[in-house]
Amino acid sequence: MTRSYDEYRQIMELWESGLKNKKAITRLTGIPRATVRDCIERFETLAQLEAEAAEHVEPTLLRVLKRELPGNLIHEKYAYVLGIYLGDGNISKVRDVYRLRVSLDARYPNIISRCKEALETLLPDNKASLVEIYYKGRVSHIDVSMFYKRWIDLLPQHGAGKKHTRSIQLHD
Repeated sequence: MTRSYDEYRQIMELWESGLKNKKAITRLTGIPRATVRDCIERFETLAQLEAEAAEHVEPTLLRVLKRELPGNLIHEKYAYVLGIYLGDGNISKVRDVYRLRVSLDARYPNIISRCKEALETLLPDNKASLVEIYYKGRVSHIDVSMFYKRWIDLLPQHGAGKKHTRSIQLHD
């Protein structure tokens, strides 16, 4: 469950007011202790919480899709990445950042390069990497991956369970 800004603010205000006992904050707010702990570790200060909230007023997906590229290129790249993620990809958390990994058959180098190019067009400040996976002494498939802190915001179909059982809902 994602907590609201007001709940995070309440935690940080209590913490900065001198209440340094996470269990006491849990009792006062009714917010689980793990969430209180994660909030304090993630934001550290009320000022940092406010700065991050101001930075993310607009959803990550909208910020990415509003970038100006010729035609609807950014929308095409997003649709491609979403499709390839739903087909052959997964998202995992590595420390404090998420990694999108797409496993592709090594016999299709054009698909591999198109996937890498789509990821790098979608997030130009990030670099996609290619890892060869061997089976019986030869390259079996290639993992195309990219680290990005907000993959789960960009690909909202991420979640528990099997991807094919989740509903896909794209809204304006």
